[in-house]
Formats: sequence, structure tokens, C-alpha cells
Amino acid sequence: MSEQASFYVVVLNYNNWSDTIECLESLFKSDDRNFHLVVLDNHSTDNSVKYIRMWAEGALDVWVPPLHPLKELSFPPINKVVKIREIGYDADSGIFQGDVKSSFSDAHAFSLITINRNLGFAGGINSALKFL
Repeated sequence: MSEQASFYVVVLNYNNWSDTIECLESLFKSDDRNFHLVVLDNHSTDNSVKYIRMWAEGALDVWVPPLHPLKELSFPPINKVVKIREIGYDADSGIFQGDVKSSFSDAHAFSLITINRNLGFAGGINSALKFL
């Protein structure tokens, strides 16, 4: 992935970290990595951000049922460590906080935006568009 990615991929998570990391595995296994990946956590209450961080550090692997028809897209897992650019989003003020200005040239990197309250699907996606 170059700093001038061809496109952005936005993944919105809410209380579903296992599906999110399965999605991340499949994206990082993709042959075309000319994109920047943005993961937004819509104020999950199930420790999703913790588990996503653990996955990125290599401390947690994705689990896919043996007969899952899409298993080859996310298994075997990629080699870790995946770099995370962590950003907070205050939905009330509309201000992003944290590592907002840096960019990645590493193909194994993504932005993780945590939103301070659940904005629903459309609100979460709109937050990503504001960030981009």
C-alpha cells in the first residue's frame, strides 16, 4: 500500500469483533493492497477494540468453522504484527483526536477509529467520510 492509496475500505464494527477480524484477515490476504483500511468501532460494549488490538499484535487469531464456504479467504491467518493508527472521534464536537495526520506506507497497517457513542450504521459511515 502506498501513501496514495487507490481507494479506501471502511469496516464498521459494533459488538462483533470476531466477524471484524475475519474481515481484516481476508483484506490483508488480498493480492491488491493498494487501499487504505479504516475500521470504525461504533462504541461497542463487548471489548471489540481490545480484541481487534490483540489480533493486530498477533495475540489472537481468527477462528473459522472448518466447513465454512469462505474459509480460504481468511485462513490460514496472515503473519502479524499489523500496525494500527489509533484515532478517537468525539461525535458531539465532531473532532478527531490522536494520530490523525500520519499516514502509512506499510501494507500491514490500518486506522482504527473509536467513536464515543453509537451513531448507528449511517452515522458511523458518515464519521468515516469526515475522516477521509
